[in-house]
This record gives sequence, structure tokens and C-alpha cells, in this order.
Amino acid sequence: MCGIVGIVNLDPRETVDEALLKRMRDVLRHRGPDGEGLWAEGPVGLGHRRLAIVDVAGGQQPMANEDESCWIVYNGEIYNHAELRPGLEARGHHYRTRSDTETIIHLYEEEQERCVERLRGMFAFALWDRARKRLLLARDRLGIKPLYYAVTRRELLFASEIKAILAASPRPAFNETILPEFLANRFVAGEETFFQGVRKLLPGRTLTWSADAGFETRRYWQLPVATEDGGADLGAHARELRSRLDAAVSSHLMSDVPLGLFLSGGLDSSGLAALMARMVKEPIRTFAVGFAEREANELGYARLAARAAGAEHREVVVSPAEFFEALPRLVWHEDEPIAAVVPPAIRHTVAALTGRLPAAARRYAERTFLALPPGVRALFYENFAVFSDARQQALLANPEWLTLRDPYAEGLRCYAEGGGSPLDRMSRADVQTYLVELLMKQDQMSMAASVESRVPFLDHELVEHALGIPARVKLRGWRTKAVLRAALADCVPRTILTRRKMGFPVPVGRWLRAEFWPIVEEFVLGPRALARGLFRPAALRRLAEEHRVGAERHGDRLWLLANLEIWQRIFLDGEDPADIGRRP
Repeated sequence: MCGIVGIVNLDPRETVDEALLKRMRDVLRHRGPDGEGLWAEGPVGLGHRRLAIVDVAGGQQPMANEDESCWIVYNGEIYNHAELRPGLEARGHHYRTRSDTETIIHLYEEEQERCVERLRGMFAFALWDRARKRLLLARDRLGIKPLYYAVTRRELLFASEIKAILAASPRPAFNETILPEFLANRFVAGEETFFQGVRKLLPGRTLTWSADAGFETRRYWQLPVATEDGGADLGAHARELRSRLDAAVSSHLMSDVPLGLFLSGGLDSSGLAALMARMVKEPIRTFAVGFAEREANELGYARLAARAAGAEHREVVVSPAEFFEALPRLVWHEDEPIAAVVPPAIRHTVAALTGRLPAAARRYAERTFLALPPGVRALFYENFAVFSDARQQALLANPEWLTLRDPYAEGLRCYAEGGGSPLDRMSRADVQTYLVELLMKQDQMSMAASVESRVPFLDHELVEHALGIPARVKLRGWRTKAVLRAALADCVPRTILTRRKMGFPVPVGRWLRAEFWPIVEEFVLGPRALARGLFRPAALRRLAEEHRVGAERHGDRLWLLANLEIWQRIFLDGEDPADIGRRP
């Protein structure tokens, strides 16, 4: 896990500004406290901050091949690099390290851009081919590792986090066209970001550039379509899934430093704890976070899962004051408003780790967003929206923003791809939209504490298999994850195996109604917030008052609006997060 940055001048006669490159790199110091590197030649420069996980002594970057015809900066883990290495050595490639970074370079020498199709893991990398004078940017299939870029009249900038690109840019500008999508969904799907001119490289894509050919984006992986085989029963599917899950977890244990697990007490993380415990000699380390409020506390389930796995377990109880005090700094780490209240909780858990422990995380997407054609679209998408179209019409100072782009367009596009049942289509759409957002947040929150986060459930071969399981096997009545429950039945406590999914409850609505009402007064109703002219003041006051007196529950909506204002103060006004962090 690291941070990467780079500059490519579009005019090959111009020399890269090394001071600018260094400034971009060092903004990401939190992503790599163990080392730093810089390489620049002519119009190209690559920068790297290193968090040493594999080959601690020999994995410094930027890294070159034997004759220095290829240079790379890379963030991630390639779990099959040990399998790929013998074949590459047999073809005459000479390794100087044990690092998976070197495997990517040699594989590129053999297969160029198609090298990504052989990689199994999480990755975002930039590779400069000196002989071909060509840049290759690549991102893993599911989007576990982030990669952003911006193209100006003079240069291509890229980085693991947007703030590094901003360090090389003029004053940032708000991309206001995304506002309706953010208000509806809590995030922005697709390539767009909150900043004008800054884009995401989407999962499963490569971007190449050369002076002769210009820019070209290629999609190298797509989600499979489920097949109704009509044959295998639940037991057969569960056994096959368990075998593949064992293999995925085993591969993700690759590390030269200790591993830990974020444990919520739900099915996914409890299953990972049980499987990890069976694969290592020493007790695994688990960590959990909770809140003092009873309804927002799952620590009891986490303790149960930890005991069953024989884990060394630690807990953190977060107070509302700690939660809100950390918020501005976390918004800075996120680069965008924190729309979901889970990431700060994860950050508190990460901060409790002893040393830097790469955390094997627990996410796997089987969500219920139904991206459907217009008639049903309103029923499912709008009903799940934080701010529906009607609420946005009343709230936005410029309702014409709603006509610029459909807030649900990307989800609808993903739903329309391929075939399969409505449930299969929903799963694939969610994996390509909401899951990508969760993964970016998870990456940034873990890297805020220089911790690598791993996601065994998102091994791409496991995902391909899981999405190929017929819907009738995954869903039994209204019981979700039926095949996963069956696959983990022998190792997860029955209380956890049969409990209802809670998500990650944070009582932010209650907090904003009581002692932290001043957050609303400052960041939603305050003069600076109102002066931005994004929202109608009367609509904001009505929303806040309905929540304060208990007439309506608008906690999620007020949280969204407060985060947006905090984000604007940090990134548009240039205010230090430390100056915002005190309670108003």
C-alpha cells in the first residue's frame, strides 16, 4: 500500500518540474511513511510514497527493469506474483528483489498493456515505457485501489488521491453538475468527481498516452452474467464457494508484517476471522469499534466472533465529541464530503492499532439497489434517495441543475449491461457504482493512519464465481446471502449466522438533534453556508427545524449538507481542517 503521483508534459520538449512533482508526492506522506522516491527524465516524472508490506528491504520505488527502459510506480498487492515469477524468469527476466512490483514490469515487457489481465490482486499503477515513449495507467478490476487524473492544456497529472493533483493545479473549482447526484445517492458514480477537470480512472480500465496516439481508454474486464444451471443445489454451491473463499483468504495473508482484522460481528467479518484463524499459527488480531448508545453498539457480536476465532481482540468506544472533532480532518483525507457515517468509525478503529497493521477488511457487495427502467426507477431509486427529485426541487437554488444529468444515469447504465435476472442486474450495477465508492472511502480512511486494507471477498475470481451463482440460490425467500451462510455454517457462531444484518449504525441523527445541534447551526444554517447560494435558505431552515423538534427525521440529510459545507471550506476556501475541527 503506497501513494503514487506523476506528471507527463504533453509537449515532449518541456522538462518536468521536479519541485512540483515532489510537492505532489509529499502531500501523500500519510500513505507511505516508510520511504519516498522520485524519478524524472525529460517530460516525465514519477513519484512514490511507500508503506512497506512485502519485501520491506528491497521494494523501493520508482522501480525500473534491468535496462531501465521501463519505470513504474505502483500501489497495491499482486497476490499471484509468486506464481507468475518462475515463468518470467524462464523467459530470461532477472529479478533483483522479492517485490511484486518487479513482476508487473517484467510482465509488461512480455505482454504490454494486456499484462493487467494476468494480475490477481488490488492495484493502481503508472508505467512509463521509455522506448515507446508511452504511459500506461491501470486500475484493478473492482476498484479497490484508487487512481485519479487530470488533463490540462500542458500536462497529464495523476495520483492516488485528488489532493496531490490539486497541489499541482490552480485554485480548484467545484463541479456543481454533480450536486443532484450527490444529494440523491450520497456519492458520485462514474468518472466525475467534485472537482472540475479531475476524473477517476474507472475499475477494470487502462489509460494509455503517447504523443503520437494521444489518449486511449480500454476496458479489460467485465462482470459475468449469472446462469440458471438448474442443477446444483445449495449444498453443492456452498461447498464450491467455501473452497474458493479459503483460497482467496489464504492468498490475502501474504505479508512481511503483522495482519489484523476489522471485526463488526456480522457474517462477513466473522467468517473471515474464522477462516484466518485456521490458516495461521499465532492468534489473529481483531479490532472493533462501537458507540455508547445501545442501539448503535455491535461490540457484543464482535466479541463473540473473536472468542470463536481465538483472537486477540481490542475495542474502541467512540464518543460523539471525538466523532465530530475528527470530521474536518477526515474530509481532508477523503477529498470529498463524507456522505456515509461509517468511514470516521473505521478511522477510530484504525487509530487504535498497535503499530501499522494491514487490515484484512470484510466488504462484499450484495446490495438491493434496483436500477430499473423509468416506471420502476421512481419506486426503487427515488425511494432510496437521501434527497428525492421533489425534495431537490424545493431545496436547490438553481433547480436547472436537475436537468443537466440524471442522478441515477450510471446505475441505470450498469443495470442495462448484459442479461440475467433483475437481482443479478442489481448486483452487477451495485458492484460498479456503490461498491466502488465504499472501496475508495475504505482506502482513504485506512491510509489516513498508514494502514493497508485488504478485501478477500473481492478477489476477482471469487467475485466472478459468486456473481455466476443463480439468484434462486443466493436468495431464499427474503433471506439474503443464503449460499454464503451455508458455506460458513461450520465456523461462524450460530447467533451470528442467523442474525439480521444491521449495517454499521451510527446515531448521527440523535446527535444532531441534541448536543451537536450547533453543527447544524454553523455548517447548514450559518452565514457562510447560506452565502454560497447553492440552496434556498427557507428550505434549509424548514429542514433543520423539522429535525430539531422531532417532526421529521432528517439526520442523514443534515449530515450530508454539513459535510458539503466543511468540504467547501477546506478545498475551495483553503481553510485548515484544524481550524474547523473545534465544536462551533
